[in-house]
Amino acid sequence: MFDLDQASRDHVTLAITRRARGVAPLTGPEQIAVALGEEIVDGRAAPGQRLGEAELAERFSSSRAPVREALRILETHTLVRILPRRGAHVTPLEPAELTTLYRVRACLLGLAAEAIARRGDREEIDEIAGSCARLVATAKAANPGARYFPLALAMTLRLATLSASPHVVHLVGALSLQARRYARLAFPDKAACTQSATLWRELSTVLSAGDADAAREAAEAIVLASLTRIEASIAQS
Repeated sequence: MFDLDQASRDHVTLAITRRARGVAPLTGPEQIAVALGEEIVDGRAAPGQRLGEAELAERFSSSRAPVREALRILETHTLVRILPRRGAHVTPLEPAELTTLYRVRACLLGLAAEAIARRGDREEIDEIAGSCARLVATAKAANPGARYFPLALAMTLRLATLSASPHVVHLVGALSLQARRYARLAFPDKAACTQSATLWRELSTVLSAGDADAAREAAEAIVLASLTRIEASIAQS
């Protein structure tokens, strides 16, 4: 059975290094990149915050060279922007980027769900049902937001993997780090988590029925509902 908790913990490592924990030791720059990447996508490093090489080298007990390489790694994932004579900064959150990002993810997740429904593999569909039940249970807990959103993101990545399309897997993975920066805004309270979990349960139902068109629409609805909640959170801030 797919481990949703482990997937949510390994998400940043896998997205940044393209390899899961335990497969091979991370290099020094990769370790620094993963640590900083987790801070950025979880909102602990603020948009626009300066990332000084000297301060980071002292913090990670490293020379500047590994820190510089780590920042370059994060720049390739658009989490960091390196400017001449100004150094590295955490990239800002852009409303225009948000809309494009989530609409593209909606299309990709829809394609994934459609492919899974058409294939009709009962083991895969049962796995998805079990993970969706986990999301429903998590949404029912007190103050579920911080616990719920990494699980929902891990579920999105898993759905992409089960699509068996290398292009869908690559594109969803490439967008996942930026998506996670916004995702926490999609689950400000229990009601938001409940809405999301309900949509995931609906997706599980139509997948079980083998309805490919309904599966595509249900998957797209999950992402677009998150977009609506994020836009509302930004408007209120």
